[in-house]
Amino acid sequence: DRLWARAERIRPRFVEGVVVRVDRPADVRRSSPCPHQSRCGGCAWMPLAEEHQRDWKRRLVVDALQRISGIADPRVDPLRRPSTPLAYRNRVEFSAGPGPDGAAAIGLWGRIDGERGLVDLPDCALQDATANALLASIREFVAARDDVGRALAEQGPFRILLRSSSAGRRLVGLWGTTTRFPFADELASRLTDQADSVVSLRARPGRRGGVRAEPLHGDPFITERVGGFEFRLPAASFMQVNPAGGRELIDLVLDYAGDPRGRRILDLYGGVGAFGLHLARAGARHVVVCDADRDAVEAGKRAARLAGLRNTRYAHGTVRSYLRSQQGKPADLVIANPPRSGFGRGVAPGILGLTPARVLIVSCDPPTLARDVQPFLEAGYALDHVTPVDLFPQTHHVETVALLTAHP
Repeated sequence: DRLWARAERIRPRFVEGVVVRVDRPADVRRSSPCPHQSRCGGCAWMPLAEEHQRDWKRRLVVDALQRISGIADPRVDPLRRPSTPLAYRNRVEFSAGPGPDGAAAIGLWGRIDGERGLVDLPDCALQDATANALLASIREFVAARDDVGRALAEQGPFRILLRSSSAGRRLVGLWGTTTRFPFADELASRLTDQADSVVSLRARPGRRGGVRAEPLHGDPFITERVGGFEFRLPAASFMQVNPAGGRELIDLVLDYAGDPRGRRILDLYGGVGAFGLHLARAGARHVVVCDADRDAVEAGKRAARLAGLRNTRYAHGTVRSYLRSQQGKPADLVIANPPRSGFGRGVAPGILGLTPARVLIVSCDPPTLARDVQPFLEAGYALDHVTPVDLFPQTHHVETVALLTAHP
């Protein structure tokens, strides 16, 4: 594109900005398949056809490894595309609060007349038709009640979570702030024919206080099956939002892990332990899954019990603290799936102190991946595989699985 843009963040090595006007569109630009894309902040890459999105996502990984890791010619596999480009998400979270005119809006944060604001959305192209019907019912409830709309506009923003399982069950989470979601009980009664569960959600006090869930209809969890394991997921617990992409990541981890039989394996930032449980079932001697989310840890323990696995243990706490407790206890394989911010301070040295033969990093941000592999390269590890996976079509986000192996 040839365009006009307004700089919003100026850094020493790059500038971030927003498009003001496109004077000459590139040949690869297309009409967006979603009519809300130009206002909504969710799918910035939708004007780019999928094949070009995939090419650029791989380039993002290559560029980060060159600029940050200092690898002149990194070997990066072709990007894998495990899902359809639309309607692939099993979880979408909307905001509910005052729109640009002061009235209640339900949607996503985007650009309205060049300024950030809550864009009112009747539907979302990244979720399926059943989820959009649920969203429509919530919007109808709000539109029909002046008191509801007024409460959302005056007390918001609140959040609305729409979640589905592979078996087709539906959960609605109504996120409160300092107050409960307005008229939550009445809204739950409205949704009983469409949702299997409606849950009121509030954050508990403290940095790692977790989430307080109050069932308003049905169970406060959703059950998901992944590779034969049954996970009873609390409403707010994390699992990959692209089910096909999640299965692709598990397959890659199993492939790059090698033969797990007789090995001690750590699954760090492991959530419910989807990676670790598959390796435990494949014959690992001992698997430890570490995560700071207590609800996810409990869900993983239950899945391990149901599967009859006795070689798996869960550790609740920060990865840094857990690694400190493990110094002097070597591991054969370490898997780390950190948040977008990457490894916290002390994590890479802590992993290196366990002298693993292999380290697998599953990253959702190329720059932090490039930063996190550096200590391993400096310690003599080789970056043997880098495989990007398109878990989030229509966005710039890309998941990457990197295999580091120790060389004598």
